[in-house]
Amino acid sequence: MARLAQKVLQSLFFKKAQQKAFSYLQNPAKLLLLLQQVARQINNTADKGSNPGIMDNLRTLVRLVNAFRLGTYRTVPWQTIGTIVAILVYFALPLDFIPDVLPVLGFTDDFALILWALRSFSADIDAFRAWEGQTAATPAAAPTGTPETNSAG
Repeated sequence: MARLAQKVLQSLFFKKAQQKAFSYLQNPAKLLLLLQQVARQINNTADKGSNPGIMDNLRTLVRLVNAFRLGTYRTVPWQTIGTIVAILVYFALPLDFIPDVLPVLGFTDDFALILWALRSFSADIDAFRAWEGQTAATPAAAPTGTPETNSAG
């Protein structure tokens, strides 16, 4: 999986996702739409029998980005948040290194990227999870499908 992740990270598809990630990070409303799209896709993918552990970790990444978007959690390095948003953009794109429409193989590249991010940014993700556990309210709850009124920016 690590070899596949490296190939994907160097692909034109991921470079395009990185460019889009920058524009999403500049526009909180647009970022919310991406997070909602990813949340829907997680549910659809989970329904198809994908690995529940990967889906749970992907939900954590969505919550982290949402907390960053809302301004409630900003103690994450810019490189980490930018790369995670690029991975979420990549996950949301149907045509990527291995097209998602291919049965069984379609999400292999997406999952390789998610696993790579979990290893590469484990300290940042663990810090977010600890912050989440200490936070009484849940301001970073994953977006469900309708824009909330408390958007940042």
